[in-house]
Amino acid sequence: MRRLAIAMGLALGVLSASASAEIINLPVFEKLDHEVALQAGTWQITPVKEKETPGANYTAYNVWGFSSGCTDGLNCTNGYRWAYELVDGADNVISSFNTSASALGFGNTESAETAFDIARDAGPFTFTLETAQTLRFIYSDSRYDDNVGGVSLDLSLLQSPPPSGVPTPGTALLLGLGLAALAGGAARRRTPVRA
Repeated sequence: MRRLAIAMGLALGVLSASASAEIINLPVFEKLDHEVALQAGTWQITPVKEKETPGANYTAYNVWGFSSGCTDGLNCTNGYRWAYELVDGADNVISSFNTSASALGFGNTESAETAFDIARDAGPFTFTLETAQTLRFIYSDSRYDDNVGGVSLDLSLLQSPPPSGVPTPGTALLLGLGLAALAGGAARRRTPVRA
């Protein structure tokens, strides 16, 4: 029984390790067209912050290079935001978020930390792909020399759809371990005890 528990633990560890996760850094000081090849499944985008998450280079960005016209650190005429746009090959938006969207009521913010906090509170953001695709994080501006910062995010696969009629390798492994444990238990019960 102990061996079965160890084997099950190892199998679950393999299953957990197979989930894809990647820190992506998206700078705004040049035109951005960052490709990501993703498998079918449900994906999650989580805002992450420099100096807080290993591999994250940015907190938020500012397309003017300064903040002004703010009311209590929010709704700035010029200021910081945390945003991304993920599109497919035909430029259809698959997933996007922008802290300065008027529907949120925050506008641009006075600091990168405030913009990040708004994004973190609103996220994580999920989307589902029916088929494997190459998508692109995009960003374009009319002028890049005054932009500062960027966006860092964790892109993780939450759940991949099982192929129809075929068990996933992890499921097959767990099923095999369960059958082996049952067979081993049955064999022990049939073996006579010797004195």
